[in-house]
Amino acid sequence: MASPPVQNPSSEYPNTNQPGDEEVHFWPTDSPEEQQNLSELLQSDFGSLGVLGVNMNGPRVVCTGCGKLSGFDDVVSTALKTGAHTVTYMVDAIRSGRFLPSNQHENVYCYKCGEAWPKRWGWPRYGGWLVRGPDLGSDLQLAE
Repeated sequence: MASPPVQNPSSEYPNTNQPGDEEVHFWPTDSPEEQQNLSELLQSDFGSLGVLGVNMNGPRVVCTGCGKLSGFDDVVSTALKTGAHTVTYMVDAIRSGRFLPSNQHENVYCYKCGEAWPKRWGWPRYGGWLVRGPDLGSDLQLAE
């Protein structure tokens, strides 16, 4: 049996100022590995979709199977493998900002090794799931 996950607090930004004090964690999608994984999964340049990250109702954890930090690539990979969503549906939802239901997966699995997450995180009940910004590589500057 796998040991409990190790939290990586430096990679999350909890915000508990939500209705009902639900804890929300920002999971950035800016690592080159995750960008590549998401581009392959979604069959398009993920950086061009203008996504800075996603809000989740739990912290990122380190996979006990391979050491990969949990991310949006795990969620997308699981949705595709289980048939919960198609590539077209997910790309359209990301482009439009449409809400993607997060309750269709019994488990979420590591993109790299297939190990199940120890707890099923999902989108927060309040606020958006998608955090947008300029396309990665664009010359637009983020406000500081």
